[in-house]
Amino acid sequence: MILLIGSQKGGVGKSTLCTNLAFFLAKKGRSLILVDGDSQESLSRWASDREESEISPQISCIKKNGRLKATLMDLSQKYEYVICDTAGRDSVELRTALVVSDAIVSPFRPTQTDLDTLCHLENLVEEVKDFNEKLKAFAVLSMVNRSKGKKEEIFARDLFERSNFKLMESFIGDRKAYQKAMGTGESVLELDDKKAKDEILKLCEEVFNV
Repeated sequence: MILLIGSQKGGVGKSTLCTNLAFFLAKKGRSLILVDGDSQESLSRWASDREESEISPQISCIKKNGRLKATLMDLSQKYEYVICDTAGRDSVELRTALVVSDAIVSPFRPTQTDLDTLCHLENLVEEVKDFNEKLKAFAVLSMVNRSKGKKEEIFARDLFERSNFKLMESFIGDRKAYQKAMGTGESVLELDDKKAKDEILKLCEEVFNV
């Protein structure tokens, strides 16, 4: 399975999503590899920190910019899961990954600024489906802060009801545990924040249909 984590906007939690999905699979003994197609190289640093700290299980990650189609297709013959992260914008990496991906999962913060990018991403996915009919499109709310109430979240969920992206029931909260885990080469599933763990477990089960 080639799983693309992509968006039209940066700072929405793509790398957080990638690393936690990868750890979930690794703990289940599934073969996987991360592909870092973002020039910021957040995934590569996370995997490097994990390796240097000798945290088990180790998770493989390669850096690749430019056209990703051939690389992803080749890796999909060697691994059960290929999880690809691209920069938060319309890019060569995003477009060439979409052509061969089985699914895209796009994180959105429940803010107007983030939700305004949905239309462009929808159009891009529909264009790509002319070449990749199997492509499925999902969205997940990210950096959700329920202490401020649920008004923005309800608005976002209503918007996705009219979208070609299927919005997942699970979400990623706005928690310090996610930042901590990214900085230490870990998953929140390896930390002590129960709420973050529960969020990620629900999300992983939904993404992989466990």
